[in-house]
Amino acid sequence: MEPNNEEVIACARYGELDDLKLLLEAKSDINHQDANGSNALHMACGNGHLDIVQYLCSQKAKWTKNAGGNTPLHWCALNKHIPVAEYLLRTEPYCSLIDVFTTNAAGKSAVTLAFENSCSDLVVRTFRTCKQEQNQDLRAKKRIDNINSLLGGVVEAQISRERRR
Repeated sequence: MEPNNEEVIACARYGELDDLKLLLEAKSDINHQDANGSNALHMACGNGHLDIVQYLCSQKAKWTKNAGGNTPLHWCALNKHIPVAEYLLRTEPYCSLIDVFTTNAAGKSAVTLAFENSCSDLVVRTFRTCKQEQNQDLRAKKRIDNINSLLGGVVEAQISRERRR
């Protein structure tokens, strides 16, 4: 197979893992960006292809913003792909690179998009991930405080309900 950078993005978008692997073995660019600045990681996250995301992460795909300022996590939140978002929030080095309050060109963070899209599960899982880091990282404590104030206790109430189940 010949290298084809555009096809890398298409494979990630449509969930074609075997073809993606062949393209990368043929030395296609894993970090190639389309005309909108999105790369394969954006596409896989936006379409909920966890297996593709896991593979791209294992191959060290870059964490970037596209032309609209969206990160792959923005796309997870926008499209309600909770397992993919949760994977990113728990996987090194991505969990260290992710700031859930990074805003896009519209001024919205991934947390804001999740909340606006009635995706409370993603907000709660983001909160939980931050809470687990709390004792190790002051930045995580700041995220927790920001989430609490932003959502006015909605997340804490959801976690309390889940604990009672």
